[in-house]
Amino acid sequence: MHALFEELQAVIDGDVIVLGVGNTMRADDGAGCLVAGRLAESYPERAFDVGQTPENYVGPIRRAEAGTLIFVDAADFGGAPGEIRLVTPDDIGGLMIGTHSAPLGLFMKALSEDMSSKAELIAIQAANTALDGELTSEVALAIGTVTDVLLQILGLHGG
Repeated sequence: MHALFEELQAVIDGDVIVLGVGNTMRADDGAGCLVAGRLAESYPERAFDVGQTPENYVGPIRRAEAGTLIFVDAADFGGAPGEIRLVTPDDIGGLMIGTHSAPLGLFMKALSEDMSSKAELIAIQAANTALDGELTSEVALAIGTVTDVLLQILGLHGG
């Protein structure tokens, strides 16, 4: 069992919604979108590919009613390519997440307060965010790991 599973189990409260954030046109930056797309095949009402504008999905997110919102996004936290970290909204300040129209940490805090939910971020260390670049093998592996863990989580907390 992956350590991420244990970390998530320790912070989850109630049902879970997964929000994949990013831009698939920018190589590794699309990691969150790719995870959400894979999860939506099994959990279409619990996994959303919100791209670069998560604020456009507030309605469906509210309707899904969850105790925990799990965001998945590529980031630059100085780790090894493909490294996975669980981050709270308060800790996002030190991460470089910059392809979105609104600051992700601010959005996470506002949405979680509005919904009386917890919010967590699964950050995947990006290596290549070049426009029309190729997804790196390290990030591709991390996408697989995060998807597998979140499928288990949604199986337990999917509502």
